[in-house]
Amino acid sequence: MNKSSSLIFLILLLVLNLHRVVVANGDVVADLCKNASTTPDSMLSYDFCVSALESNPKSKTSDLLGLGVISMELIANNATNLLPYIGKLLEEGKKERFVKQALDTCLEVYADATRSVEDAITDFKDKVYYDARAEITGANDYSVACEDTFNERNLTFPLRKQVDDFRKLVDISLVIIDLVESQG
Repeated sequence: MNKSSSLIFLILLLVLNLHRVVVANGDVVADLCKNASTTPDSMLSYDFCVSALESNPKSKTSDLLGLGVISMELIANNATNLLPYIGKLLEEGKKERFVKQALDTCLEVYADATRSVEDAITDFKDKVYYDARAEITGANDYSVACEDTFNERNLTFPLRKQVDDFRKLVDISLVIIDLVESQG
């Protein structure tokens, strides 16, 4: 390749990358949320997705990789915020023994979920998408384990909204991981 061909090739690459960034910074949240909310078996609504991602001001200038990190940070924050809420339910002291045991289990699994999501963020940043997906899926499995402790004893589940939001955030992250990985 001669110098002028190399220069043209380099300029073409820069233009394509610039176009990709402009598109990503344009409506990436809307496009992503549209995609995520129409994924089979998704319980995610478009409005929830947009609202969640846009709750972080960095989302307006983030590309898909940045939104991936933001979405995982939202999961970690959700799990972290659940810990004092569960602790408050435990402190109320009015709960029967089985409810307290189930809440103790939830306290443990959401602490584990937080660590799992932190590992997923590291894996995602390192472009180890398979591991990031596994960690996010594992975090979701922890939320299922929490709910199952209540269901096994036919107890009312006091964390319905929080767990539903957690799972929706997981859906967003999984969609992003799949999109990033497919873009290679």
